[in-house]
Amino acid sequence: MDDNYKNVKGESASQNTESEQRVVLVTQVIPDEINIGYQKLSNAIVLRINGQEIRRLKDVGKAFLNPETEFHRIDFLPGSDRLSAILPVAGLNQSNQRIKNNFRIPKLKSY
Repeated sequence: MDDNYKNVKGESASQNTESEQRVVLVTQVIPDEINIGYQKLSNAIVLRINGQEIRRLKDVGKAFLNPETEFHRIDFLPGSDRLSAILPVAGLNQSNQRIKNNFRIPKLKSY
């Protein structure tokens, strides 16, 4: 990348900070029994998970650690295929492991 690249704030790319906001986008839902009905969801911008605002990818993992009820709630930007998705807290870890194994995903987190 060009060293002269500047972001919207006029900072060089190397000066990006943790406080900088990014868009978290659901591009595809990998099919599993836990997410039946959400397989067609794509290109949806995540606004909140469990009531916590999502500003960067690291926020996603933190938000899933704090469910408000026995269900995780993911809210999307209006105009997406859906306004929200609801996933049960119980069984989510097993489902993640099943998806990882079935689709040969080396690791589920990229941050």
